Amino acid sequence: MPRAPSVSQSQERLFIRTPKPSALIFVVVLTHLGLDILGIGESSGIEQVLADNFFGLRSIRPEVYRDVRGQLSVIELERLGLFATRAFFIDFHHVPVGTARAEHATSCAQLLVPLRGTFRLDLDNGERSLTLTGRASETAYLIAPGVWRRIANMDEDCLVMVLADQSYEGTTYFPHAMPDLIS
Repeated sequence: MPRAPSVSQSQERLFIRTPKPSALIFVVVLTHLGLDILGIGESSGIEQVLADNFFGLRSIRPEVYRDVRGQLSVIELERLGLFATRAFFIDFHHVPVGTARAEHATSCAQLLVPLRGTFRLDLDNGERSLTLTGRASETAYLIAPGVWRRIANMDEDCLVMVLADQSYEGTTYFPHAMPDLIS
């Protein structure tokens, strides 16, 4: 098991407790350089503030461990309260420019994990809309049930893994945001 990274004096960790006592979620790291979320990497400070304040979305940076053998990026699903029953991959290789995916809300929680390339993620929770840029190895997005989403403007080599807490047959899809489902 990887050793947790140490925290310098210039960082402050904020935690939120979930209903499950063992699920302590590392939410934000504030550094002397500005606002950054759940780990390391580049992100737009303004985009991050918007994401942190968007009801129905949690931006998650994996814990990253590097050595001479490469990089290990870890997201503990139990800590997120996500118990994935389904995984699928969206591969945008040879997809025509202007193509979009998703364009729906669902009855399940989904964790979008950019594996390769970049894409635009449009979100709508029924009260506000938000557009983010997904980049491989930087940030994963935990989208609550009821939040409408669209993936667009993806690189030709873009690959996104999605973990869902319901089977395909058990999931309902909606053409618009369903605010009553968002918790």
